[in-house]
Amino acid sequence: MDWVNSSKEWLDAGYLDKNVKGQWNDDWNKAMGSASNVFAFLFPAWGIDFTLTPNWDGEDGVWAVTNPPQEYNWGGSYVHACTGTDNPEHVKDIILAVTVDKDNLLKISKKYSDFTNTTSGMKKAAKDASFASEFLGGQNAFEYFVPVAENIKIAPLSAYDQGCVELIQNSFSDYLQGKVDYDKAKKNFETAIIERYPDITEIQWPE
Repeated sequence: MDWVNSSKEWLDAGYLDKNVKGQWNDDWNKAMGSASNVFAFLFPAWGIDFTLTPNWDGEDGVWAVTNPPQEYNWGGSYVHACTGTDNPEHVKDIILAVTVDKDNLLKISKKYSDFTNTTSGMKKAAKDASFASEFLGGQNAFEYFVPVAENIKIAPLSAYDQGCVELIQNSFSDYLQGKVDYDKAKKNFETAIIERYPDITEIQWPE
């Protein structure tokens, strides 16, 4: 619940733009443009190329990367092979090429400023000036990504984690926007999570 409490505190203090009603919507996209007064976004590495760059309509070098208030992980890419494929060797080669081939991963990182699946490669990128980003005004974001990534703590994931994250964001977004009170948001989450995962019979909230 730290996320909920911190978000409410920041919202009440005026640190968050109350006109932006959640993520992945028009308000959120416009908040990344040159007419916006928003000064920072909490993004994972992929947010630079995938989200911030296409929404920015000003000159390069206005945005930059800095240390976050807390290390965290948000998403990633998964490659799946289709059951029954008649090209298992080709599928294997493709998966290995985009997940463990260091040279390929470094190409992805250089082109998209994305943090990829190679510890030694990312450390190399952090010290290589050629990984500087034009969009970031020549900043090498990997100098920040690498030490942060080393401190990310990822607990074992379950089949329920993704749904829990999505639904708690949805439920408490209404609370943060003043549509429901805190207790109602909790109740809405309890209803939503049991609807998605019927085998869950009890919700235990932290003290």
